[in-house]
Amino acid sequence: QFFRFADRKSGGVARKDLRELDWFIPRRKKDYRQLIDSLAAGRMDLSPIEPVHPQYQLLKRELQRLYDETWIDNLPLVDLGDRRKLEPGDRDSTVLALRRRLIAFGDLEATADSGLVMDSTLVAGLQRFQERHGLLPDGVAGKGVVKQINTPVADRIRTILVNMERLRWVPEVQPPNVILVNIPEYRMHIYEADTLAWSMNVVVGATATRTVVFSDELTTIVFNPYWNIPRSIIRNEILP
Repeated sequence: QFFRFADRKSGGVARKDLRELDWFIPRRKKDYRQLIDSLAAGRMDLSPIEPVHPQYQLLKRELQRLYDETWIDNLPLVDLGDRRKLEPGDRDSTVLALRRRLIAFGDLEATADSGLVMDSTLVAGLQRFQERHGLLPDGVAGKGVVKQINTPVADRIRTILVNMERLRWVPEVQPPNVILVNIPEYRMHIYEADTLAWSMNVVVGATATRTVVFSDELTTIVFNPYWNIPRSIIRNEILP
């Protein structure tokens, strides 16, 4: 039972499930010798079989932080009502809810003014929140901000758990030069010598035609390739 658990913790979901998710990444090789040694010494050390990808440990720390912040879900939601957005200088009763949530998330000092006006301090805290969530840091509370700031902590915990699971499938050894496509972000990031060198927007598949996830070596790049629209796209997405 213990080694079955170790296999699950190390490798994640079954190979069949990976194929159904369109994930085509080679599974990590497992070496249980260190685990056996720790058991023989009377220790319960699972670190030898945990993913070593640095993002896994970062997510693990963020997960623990979120477990300590589930109380935030009890705070009032930010409700714009008939407004489309809150801009710097605006006065509204929902500004108080915005302040409380920004303070709870650590983007605004707890000693900040508790008024109903979008003052400069609140705007600066909102910009920090926007930057952390991949939003345009314009200091304006629109629909995107409201959606992110009202997202239940429980949902964020589930998202992190899903991504920690995915990192169990990623190869342990990453080359120093990597091209990484972050599908939910619609962005491609290029790392040289483990340092971010360049990022750009990319087109990814929709839910019904999702992008296949794979890991491989890039050998050829075609600049300005021609592209003829496939008949399936013409039939299913263009023609009325």
